[in-house]
Amino acid sequence: MKFLGMGPLGIAMHETFLGRCLPPAVCSRDYLPALVCCARLASARWVAAAAVFVALSSSAFASDFLEAQGYPSSRYELTNVWTEADPGMAGAYLTGYRLSPSAGGPSFDLYRTADGQLLDATAAAARGVSPKPWDAPGKSTYGEAATVSPETSRAAPKALTALKSLTISGGAMLPELDLNPILAEDADRSEELGKGPERIGVFRDLDEFIHLEGGQASHGFWQAVPDGGTLWSAAILSPDALGIRIHFAQLDLPAGAYVQVYNALDSGEVYGPYTAAPPDGSGLWSATCFTDTAVVECFIPDGESADDCLLTIDRIVHNYVSLGFDSKAKAAGTCNNDVTCYAGWTSASKGVGGIGSIGNTGNLFCTGCLISDTDTHSEIPFFLTANHCISSAADASSAEVYWFYQTNSCNGSVPSLAYLPRTSGATLLATADASTGTDFCLLRLNHAPPLGAVYSGWTSIPVNLGTGTTVVHHPSGDFKRISFGITSNVGEAHRSIRPLDRYHQSSWTSGTTEPGSSGSPLFITSSLQIIGQLWGGPGSCTTSTNLDYFGRFDKSYPLMAAYLDPVKPTIKVKRPNAGPVWPLGGRKSIRWTSSWNAGERVRIELWRNGDFVRVLKSRTLNDGRAAWHIDPSLPAGGGYVIRIISKSDPSLYDECDVPFSLQ
Repeated sequence: MKFLGMGPLGIAMHETFLGRCLPPAVCSRDYLPALVCCARLASARWVAAAAVFVALSSSAFASDFLEAQGYPSSRYELTNVWTEADPGMAGAYLTGYRLSPSAGGPSFDLYRTADGQLLDATAAAARGVSPKPWDAPGKSTYGEAATVSPETSRAAPKALTALKSLTISGGAMLPELDLNPILAEDADRSEELGKGPERIGVFRDLDEFIHLEGGQASHGFWQAVPDGGTLWSAAILSPDALGIRIHFAQLDLPAGAYVQVYNALDSGEVYGPYTAAPPDGSGLWSATCFTDTAVVECFIPDGESADDCLLTIDRIVHNYVSLGFDSKAKAAGTCNNDVTCYAGWTSASKGVGGIGSIGNTGNLFCTGCLISDTDTHSEIPFFLTANHCISSAADASSAEVYWFYQTNSCNGSVPSLAYLPRTSGATLLATADASTGTDFCLLRLNHAPPLGAVYSGWTSIPVNLGTGTTVVHHPSGDFKRISFGITSNVGEAHRSIRPLDRYHQSSWTSGTTEPGSSGSPLFITSSLQIIGQLWGGPGSCTTSTNLDYFGRFDKSYPLMAAYLDPVKPTIKVKRPNAGPVWPLGGRKSIRWTSSWNAGERVRIELWRNGDFVRVLKSRTLNDGRAAWHIDPSLPAGGGYVIRIISKSDPSLYDECDVPFSLQ
C-alpha cells in the first residue's frame, strides 16, 4: 500500500496507515496529529523548509500577498524578492519586496514578517532592518588570509566504544540500494541547463526508527563504561554507501551527555559531539562519515540518568558519488584546468570550498567561497554561494564546507575528503532566487575556517563587457579547477539565457563549469575580486556554446551590505548646542539624531565640567526628542553638557559640542 508516489508526505501517510509511526509524544509538539507527527519525523525539513520557503518566496505568492495588501500588479511592478534574517525575532526571516510604481515615482521596499505582517521601510528600520543602499556608489574590498584559528581547545573526539573495548550489538541494516533509477534521474537532471548542485547521496528511511526514551532502546543496548558513565551504541549499515549522514529527528540529552558518529571500519574517523537538535524542528544531520557502516554512540556521565535521554534516528543519506578519492569517482570533464597549475591563483583559490548540504533530493554538493567585509579588524566567516544550493535555514544548518580539496601539485595527487578540514553548520543571512533576484545566498559559517583559508575581495562597481573573468570551482563535485573567460553578450537560444541587468554572461576561453560548480565565485581576473556567483548555463567540455551565467554581485550587494559593509551606528546631540543659556525651572526640548542601528532606547545624562551630575532619563525612546523640566535646585553657571547613550551599546554615545549654561 503506497501513497502520493511515496514522497516524504506519502511515506508519512504510509507509515500512519500501517501503524508504524511513533506515538505523538515523540513529536516536539504533542498537539500535532499523528499524520503531521509522522511527516515531521520522516521528513521534517521537507515540510518545514520546502513547503514554507517555496510558498513565501515564489513570485506568484508575492503578487497575491501584495495584491491583498493594496499593492496590485496593475499599479506596481515587483522587481525583486528576497529573504533575510529578521533582527527583531531570533531564528525568524523576513521576505522583502522591491516595488516600482507603474505611474512613475521612486521605488520602495516592503517586508513581510513570518506571521504575515506587512512592514514599510520605516517600520522595518525600527525593527532593526537595514535600509538597502540600492543607489549607493560602488565599493570594493580585497582578499585577506584568515588569521583567527578555529576552535582547537577541545580535544579531537574519540570513539568510546572502540577506545574502551566495548561491544557493539544491534542496529539497523538497510537493503541494497538500486542505483539504476537514481542514476537515470541524475542523467535527466544533467541535461537541464540550470546546472544545479551535484547530487552525491539519496535519502534512505529506516523501516523502524532507532529510538531512545526513558532508558529504553529500540536498537542497540546500554552498557557501563569501565571508568565511569553509561554508553549506548548501535550500528547503521547501508551496503556499498561511500558515505553516510545520519538524521536525528530528536536529540534531547541531560547535562554532560553527548552523541558521536564514527566509521565502524576506521574508529579514528569520528564526528561530534552533538548535544541537541536545532530549535526549528528540522532535526540534526551528522557530518558525512565516509563508510557504509556508521556507529552511533550516546554517552551519559555519572550522576545523570539515561531515563532523561531522548533520541530518534529516522533516516540517513547514502552517498553514492565518491567525489574523486577512489576509482568510483565521477570525474570532471577533461577540458577543466587544475587550479594548482596556476601560481597566481594559489592564494585566492584557498578561499573557495566545496559545500555539501541536505536538499529535497538528498545530499547535494556545490561550490562557494569565503567573502571579506570592509571592517579590517574583523574576521567574520561570511560565505557566498547560490540560492539553488542553499535556500533555507535548514539547508544552512546541514551545510558542511570542505577546505583545500585540490591537488598537492600541478596535476598531482588528490586528497581524500575524509581527512580534509571541514566546517559544519551555517546560518542563513540573506538570499534571493533566480526568478526575480540574482540566485545568491550569503551564509555565516558556525565555525572559523582553517588557517590558510582566504577571504575573497569583491567589488560592487559594475564591469564592462570584455572584462577578463576567472572562476574557481568544483566541477561534478571533483577537486578544484579553474576556468578563464570574458564578460560577453552572446545570443543563445537555450532557456539558460539570463538578463544582463541581473546576470553576467561569461564566455570561456579555457575550461568550463559543470554541475557541482554552482555557487562558485566569478572573479575579475586582473584584481581577483568577486563580481558574481554561478547560476548555470550551457557551458561544458562538449558544447559549442561554452558560456555560463553568474548572478551579478553589484545587484546582490544591497541585500548583503548590512553584513559586508555595516553602517556604524551613530548618535548626535543637536540641542542644546552652540553654548545656549537655559533658565533654571524652565522646560526645554533635548534633540538628537541617530542612525537606524543605534538601538530603540537611549539614556540621557547631565554632566558638568567632566563630572557626572545626574540621570535625566534612564530609558526613553530613541526618537530624537525628550522634554526636560530643568530642576531649579541645580547650580547656576556654565560647563553643562547633555550626554545621550545607547541602551543597547553603552559605548555608543554623544554629548554637546559646546557646553551650555543654566541661570
